[in-house]
Amino acid sequence: MSYVTYGVRELQANLGGALRAVEEGQRVLVTSRGKPVAVLVKATTRIRGESALEWKLRRLASEGKLILGQGGRIRPFKGFPLEGLSDQVIADRE
Repeated sequence: MSYVTYGVRELQANLGGALRAVEEGQRVLVTSRGKPVAVLVKATTRIRGESALEWKLRRLASEGKLILGQGGRIRPFKGFPLEGLSDQVIADRE
């Protein structure tokens, strides 16, 4: 994973930009006199009482890899109608 590097003074002047980079999933390397002193990464704290599954789902949603539902039930899948399927396949081939 690549790092965005900021010196201490540069970080003080551009803290907003560094935090935006962290929010986008990048890692920010903070240096002092050319030597690494800290790495800023996106916080992944669990909420008290939250299960491991709930935490993982929330983390994936925050990374944009998952869209959480509204809490409603999912309707059962009824399948596709199979009547006349062979006729449709033959018509598609013509």
